[in-house]
Amino acid sequence: MGEKSKYYYLKPKSDKHRIAFHEPSSGTTTSRNVAAVSLLTTNHPTSIVDMNFESSQASASLSGMGILRAVLILILAAILYIGGLFIYGGANNLRGQITDLSLRGMDKLAAAAVALTEQDMLAAQGDFLAAENLFATAQKEVLSLGQTNLYLSGLAADRSQIVAGQQLIDSGINLAQAGQIMLDATQPIFQYLNGTSVSTLAVDDFTIQMVTLLQASSADFDRALAKIDRAHTLLVNVNPTIVGTAYASALNEAQTKTARLQELVSILGTLAKELPDALGFKNPRHYLILNQNNNELRATGGFLGSFVWMEIYQGKIQDIKVDITQRVDGQLGHAGDAIMPAPLRAVTTQFGTRDSNWYLDFPTSAQSFQKLYEQGGGGTADGIIAINPTIIEDILKVFGPIYIASKDLEITADNFVETTQQQVELIDNQQENPKEVLTELAPILMERLMSANQGQLQQTYTALLDRIASKDVLLYFNNLRLQQVAHQLNAAGTVAVDGVGDFLSVVQSNLGGTKSSQHLIQDIEHVANINIAGEITDELALTYTHTGTSEFPDGTNKNYLRIYVPLGSQLGDYTGQDYGTTAETFDESGKTVFAFWVTTEPGATSRLTLRYTLPTDVTDDHLYQLYLQKQAGANNTRLSSVVHLSPALQFADGSKHKLLFDDKFIQDANFGVEYIGIN
Repeated sequence: MGEKSKYYYLKPKSDKHRIAFHEPSSGTTTSRNVAAVSLLTTNHPTSIVDMNFESSQASASLSGMGILRAVLILILAAILYIGGLFIYGGANNLRGQITDLSLRGMDKLAAAAVALTEQDMLAAQGDFLAAENLFATAQKEVLSLGQTNLYLSGLAADRSQIVAGQQLIDSGINLAQAGQIMLDATQPIFQYLNGTSVSTLAVDDFTIQMVTLLQASSADFDRALAKIDRAHTLLVNVNPTIVGTAYASALNEAQTKTARLQELVSILGTLAKELPDALGFKNPRHYLILNQNNNELRATGGFLGSFVWMEIYQGKIQDIKVDITQRVDGQLGHAGDAIMPAPLRAVTTQFGTRDSNWYLDFPTSAQSFQKLYEQGGGGTADGIIAINPTIIEDILKVFGPIYIASKDLEITADNFVETTQQQVELIDNQQENPKEVLTELAPILMERLMSANQGQLQQTYTALLDRIASKDVLLYFNNLRLQQVAHQLNAAGTVAVDGVGDFLSVVQSNLGGTKSSQHLIQDIEHVANINIAGEITDELALTYTHTGTSEFPDGTNKNYLRIYVPLGSQLGDYTGQDYGTTAETFDESGKTVFAFWVTTEPGATSRLTLRYTLPTDVTDDHLYQLYLQKQAGANNTRLSSVVHLSPALQFADGSKHKLLFDDKFIQDANFGVEYIGIN
C-alpha cells in the first residue's frame, strides 16, 4: 500500500468562529470595567470562553485545533515556574542545562501556537513533537541526579522544589502529547470540511460523514483526555508553598485551565459517542422545536405560539410537522389548571402549552411542555429545543429570502419578525390556523438546511453558536450525557447553583397580550453594600422605558417581574410597583424570588426600587462574589453593578467602591473582588 497523504485544515481566524462554553466570566466588559476584578471559577458554568481561555463576547470555534492553542497558554504558564525555580543545592550544576531545555521547549510550543494561527498544521505537529522531546530530555536530566542522592539531600521530599519541578515538567510532556493526539484526531474532520478528502457520500450525506468521522476519533479523544487528566493531577499535586507566593496565583491559573481543557475534550468525546444515537442511527429519534417570540417575553425567551415535531432516522429528517399551541391546548380542557402558576390566572383560565415556559429553569419548562403536550394527544420527544426569532433571521441571511406563494409574501432576514407578526396578528387572526405562514415557512427552511453546501452549513453553525451564547437557543435532552454537554456549553438554561456569593437574575413576563417587549428598554442598577462585619445589603433599581406605540400588536406592557436572589434573602423597602399591588416572596429553583407587577404605557417610564439583605456574610477571605444570570430573549437590557464598602474597609487601590459591570447585558457574568480592612 502506498503512503497515505495527510491534509490539515483550520477554519479561518475570525471573531465569529467561536463557541459557547461554560466558564464564569465578565461577559463583554472585561477590558472596559474590571481591570481590578478577578474572574472566578465556580461549579456552574456560565459565560463564554474561547479556546485560548480568554474572555469573549462572541462564541469560539469548536475546532479541535483551538484546543491546542489553549494547551500552549497553560504550558507557557507552567514554564514560568520551571525556569530557575526548583533546582538548588546539590542540583545547581544542572540548573542552566535543564532551564535551557525547558525554555527551548517553551519556544517550540510558542512556535506551534503561531503555526496554528497561520493554519499550518504540519508545522504545528512538528513543533509539538519537538516540545515533547525537549521536555523529555529535561526530565531525564533531573532523573540523572539519582533518586538515592536526591533523598539523601532532602531534594526528593514531598515539599522539595525539585519534586515540584518534576511534576511541572511531566505535566508539560502530557499536554504536548495530548496536543499531538488531538491534531491526529481532528485531522480527518477538517480534511473533510476543507474538501481535501475524497468521499463517496453526497453533499446531503454530510451528517452521516461527520458522525462517522467523530466515531473514528472517539478513541483518540479518550487518549487525549487521559493525558490531560494526568497533567491536571500533576499540577494539582504541586505544593503551592514550594513555588512561593510569586507563582502561587499562576499555579492556580494553570490548574484551572487544565480543568477547563478536561471539560472541553470530554465534550468532544461525549459527542463522538452519543451523536449517532441522538441522530437516529440506532432507532428513530423525535425532537420538539419550540418557537418563542421574545417580542412578548416569557421566562425562557418568549411567548410560545407554535412548534415543530421532527423525526430523525439515520441522520436525516424523515418527518416534520408544524403545529400551534392553540390547537393542542384546545384538547386539554382544564387538565392543567391544578398546576397553573398563580400570576397566569390574571390573564387566562387554562394552563396550556402556550404558557408552559413559565419557569426560568429551562429543563423545568421543557418538562412542563412535554407533559401538557402528551395530555393534549402528542408524543414523547427525545429532546426539546427552544428558539427565538433571531436564529431564523440568521438562517435567512445565509440562505436568502423565501417566497410564500399562498400569502404573496417574500420573507427576508430584515422583515421576518415584522411580516410574520403582522400576518398572524392582523391578517390571518380569524383563520383556524392564524400561524399558517409559519407552517408553510418551516418545511422550506428545513429543506434548504438539509440541501445546504458546506459553506452554508458552516455559516449556519457559526450563527447557531452565537445564539447559544446569547441564550436565543436552549437545549434539553432525555439523554443525560447529552444534557450534561448542553449544560457545559451553557445551552441548558439551568439556574446557576447557589454558592457562597451574591446572585441576581431579573425575569420579565409580558402578560398584557401585546408584542411590546421589543420596544421596552430595561436598565438594571445593582449596588452591593458591605459593612465591617461582612454583611451584604443589595440595592436594586429597575427602569423600564417604553419606546413603542399604542398601535397593535404593540401597546401597554404589563410586566410580571421576578427577581431571583440568593436563597434566604430578606426583602426590605421597595417602591414603584403597580398601584394596589404588593411584592410576592417565594422560593424557586434554589433561589428566593421577589415578584412585582410593573405596567408601562407607550412613551412612558416605570422605575422599581428595592432593598434586600443576603442570608450569608462575605467569607473570611474578604472575597465578594457576584453571579449575574441573563434572561433568555431579553436583549434590550443594560446593567451596571457596583460594590460599596463601609468606611472601615477598602480595596487594594484604596478606593471604597468598585464598578464590576456597566454595559449591555448579553450573557451570564461572574465576578469576584477582594477587599481589606483598615487598621
